[in-house]
Amino acid sequence: MKRYTNTDIANELHSLAELAGKTSHKWIAYNAAATSIKAATNIDIYSAATQTASPRPHIPRVGDKIWAIITQFCTTGGYTDIRRQLQAAADARAIFTKIIGVGDATADAWVNAGIHSLDDLRVEVEAKRIALSHVQALGLKYYEDLNTRIPRAEVEHITKALSPAIIDAAHPVKG
Repeated sequence: MKRYTNTDIANELHSLAELAGKTSHKWIAYNAAATSIKAATNIDIYSAATQTASPRPHIPRVGDKIWAIITQFCTTGGYTDIRRQLQAAADARAIFTKIIGVGDATADAWVNAGIHSLDDLRVEVEAKRIALSHVQALGLKYYEDLNTRIPRAEVEHITKALSPAIIDAAHPVKG
């Protein structure tokens, strides 16, 4: 098993913070804990986390939940359940922020309410548990159309067909 430095542990907490999302309370907690761990130069976090007989050291902004994450990371090299949950939430936020009119805060609110897919969101909207603005409703309705890439060949064909008409409209022939 690899021996992790305080910096390694802090970097992992920063990574979890990014997955949690910038408007999440977890983002604040993980980043604050990471900063404290980097500053704790007199404490070997890895040794403290892997030796169950020793008491948990006092590190500002590192509570029981974050200490459990640190302990799991140091003893197993990962924390698949936490990372999986945060990744699912990050994936849902990425989908929701592609809806026109939806920003990070709205996407986070939906994820925190247990909505993790467009289908979940449509069910909640249909049941009137989520209210969308007019723009958001259109963004959800046309989500697939707005987020589907147009093949390059199709774009080139349209450009060739429209270019002469656009040029003629911009520069009419005077006669």
